Amino acid sequence: MGHQLNEAEGYAMTKELMSLAPAPDAVFCVMDLIALGDLEYLREQKVQFLIKLE
Repeated sequence: MGHQLNEAEGYAMTKELMSLAPAPDAVFCVMDLIALGDLEYLREQKVQFLIKLE
């Protein structure tokens, strides 16, 4: 039926993206809830990142 646009889905999508070879150099999130899940996964994996808000 599609993805749920929430923090858990952001976490799951980032986990899937980071498993690619090579892993992406950047991730762009268009919703705050997706971004929160993304950041949670990256922090758990101790991935260094830069946040740019505009």
